[in-house]
Amino acid sequence: MEKFATGGWVTLLITGTVISLCLLIKKHYDETREQLRQVDKIFSAPVVQTQDVVAPSLDAKAPTPVFLVGENRGVGISPS
Repeated sequence: MEKFATGGWVTLLITGTVISLCLLIKKHYDETREQLRQVDKIFSAPVVQTQDVVAPSLDAKAPTPVFLVGENRGVGISPS
């Protein structure tokens, strides 16, 4: 208490800031973990094929489409 007015408050401020930052990082990781659980739940369902699907042949000289996405909503699924 004697040193609080002469600079001890700086220590409390820095310690509080570091603890707050750690809690924010933990919250972010928890939210990301929950989102990954939801994606795993969606993609863990068995894929049911109702008909035989034949993949188109690839032409290296054909134009290639590019899709720009702003947010990744999970990995792609390919029935195999």
